[in-house]
Amino acid sequence: MKTFLAIDAGGSTLRATWVSSDGNFIGKEVLEKNANFLSAGEKEIEKILLLLKQKVPVIDTLALSMAGIGGKPEFEKVKGLCDAIFPKSVCRIMPDVDGAYYANFGKEPGVLVICGTGSIVLGKDEEGKKMRSGGWGYLLGDEGSGFWLVKELFRRYLAYYEFLEERKACFSVFEELFPGNPRDAFAFFYQPEMRKRTASFAYRFLALGDPFVQELHQNGLKLLADQVLSVLARTDMKNGKICLMGGLFSDGRVEEFFRHYLRKSLSESKQEKIPIITGVKNIADAIAWKMVAEEAET
Repeated sequence: MKTFLAIDAGGSTLRATWVSSDGNFIGKEVLEKNANFLSAGEKEIEKILLLLKQKVPVIDTLALSMAGIGGKPEFEKVKGLCDAIFPKSVCRIMPDVDGAYYANFGKEPGVLVICGTGSIVLGKDEEGKKMRSGGWGYLLGDEGSGFWLVKELFRRYLAYYEFLEERKACFSVFEELFPGNPRDAFAFFYQPEMRKRTASFAYRFLALGDPFVQELHQNGLKLLADQVLSVLARTDMKNGKICLMGGLFSDGRVEEFFRHYLRKSLSESKQEKIPIITGVKNIADAIAWKMVAEEAET
């Protein structure tokens, strides 16, 4: 009997799930700490992996989905840590978006759309060819995401503050959050550790039901939907699914608008063959059980 460990490591939370190859659940661990390799650093990630090894020392296969390892240098450093800490384990290291894709699709074709703090689109065709769009981060992209929406609203608030734009009712949220000088809010937009909290303000704005907020956000969602269409065109996908993940899609109005806009933008043939589904809730759990299923197949 083999033991599998699946880890989903993000910027604010790490989730780990242990299962055995006979389908038995062994345990879980949730750490409320930064596990993004770029912002947490190599030493902190090493501590976290050592802590997890103490829970279940013998692991046959480790699957690690981690934020901040999209670049080759970061990926190689994390792989080196895993090989050193779990020397007898088969280690499968994936950037977080690849881990989320695997959790939802396994090896099947599809398109993953993530819209939470940031946004990105990742697709694979029937031959395994991978194509992505967006995911350029909070400075260059992340269209439709929580951080993007708050940033765009704040830009307009600054224009109002400098007498360049008329006041909007939704600006009262910024006045409550940052009474006095808007410069007090700069840390929320320029410090990486504040990014998730800043993005969370999007839910307050969306809850207002303000047409100005809705229109602005829908423009961002249209850009995100266009990225999906670009991935579909470049992979020439004939069959598969479009999977929606991320906190912003938990807002029913946001998900409904995105589904409707994307659906009507697809060709008739793709509307019939490519359904839009909701993604898994727990990536670590989903990866763990997919490893069990793959083991059973072999």
